[in-house]
Amino acid sequence: MALEHERVMNGKNHATFGLSAWAATSAYVAQRGGPQLPEMLVASPLVLVGALAPDIDEPGSKISRQLGVFRHVFPPLVRWASGGHRGLTHSPWAAVAATVGLSFVDALPLLWALAFGFGWLSHLVGDVVTPHGIPAPWSLGGDRISLDLWRSGAKIETVVVDALAVGAVAFMASTALGG
Repeated sequence: MALEHERVMNGKNHATFGLSAWAATSAYVAQRGGPQLPEMLVASPLVLVGALAPDIDEPGSKISRQLGVFRHVFPPLVRWASGGHRGLTHSPWAAVAATVGLSFVDALPLLWALAFGFGWLSHLVGDVVTPHGIPAPWSLGGDRISLDLWRSGAKIETVVVDALAVGAVAFMASTALGG
């Protein structure tokens, strides 16, 4: 189950995809009478952390490097406990558990917990398009879901993510301007 041989979607693409999806979702929700854009966008840092969080099982990942000296201990421990890279941390159940756990933190608005979970799920969407995919939510036996559209790190990945970012920002701007 180890992916040492496969390049993984880089942190920049996970972050860009998660924040772009959040921007478009924020505009849509605001347009439909939900929380307004400023309130939604204030939660963006939680989306960013959530979009990077599943790779906490990878010592060289963008999020693991933020752990300082603990990056040599914590990520390998998480990797072992979750069954390898793209194991439990890449399961939709981990996203749900993290979101529910954060929703019980009194000082944290519920929207922020949801933003974190949104970011986590965006990470899984980014990984499901690769050949290795993500763990199937209905399986404990190692079944995986993969759309196998491109290999991790392929140029097309960056092109698609950047195009989605431009589209999301355009949609958000159009919505904010009353379009």
